Amino acid sequence: MPATCSNSNRDRHEDGTQLTQKSWRDERKERETACILPAHITNPIQRIIITASGDLQRILSALYNHRIHVDIIYNEVVPSGTGSSTNNAAAADTSLSIDRQVNLICNSKIVCRATSAIKLISDRAKKLLLLQKVAIGQLFMQLGVNPEFNLLDLGFNQDTSFYRLYSLSSSDVVCEIKEEFPAGMLDPLFIHLS
Repeated sequence: MPATCSNSNRDRHEDGTQLTQKSWRDERKERETACILPAHITNPIQRIIITASGDLQRILSALYNHRIHVDIIYNEVVPSGTGSSTNNAAAADTSLSIDRQVNLICNSKIVCRATSAIKLISDRAKKLLLLQKVAIGQLFMQLGVNPEFNLLDLGFNQDTSFYRLYSLSSSDVVCEIKEEFPAGMLDPLFIHLS
């Protein structure tokens, strides 16, 4: 299934002006793939990070040539709705919602903060995330699925920090993730700077 990338109307150039392009499509064909981002995103490392679909930890490890550790800030089950439901579909829903925030750390420096809203659908996904506390990218890998990736929003600051908001989904898990990247993190020497 092709992954689609679409930006919202909130997406802006580094100078704060509105982007004119309204959507991107990551097309995956038998012998071809493409994800064309706006021309103002000129840094190739940033382009790779923006289009990462569950493999950001591996990409950052390759960038810095160093291990990336996931530090869980919180991983909380969201209480389901209160009161009795007359809707049979809602009553039959056995999914579990999780709010989660982690820092990706390399050489004692935060290279990304990820805040996620996760809906765990399968029992195997629940076990992997809650009991084994795997990272989201590893969750999809251990489930043996390539998630559908949708880029929802991007934001850029003049100090070179940026964020992306995207979703990853499969029949086992649906996630909406906001990742915030600190100023200077695109420099491979970032983890060695004081």
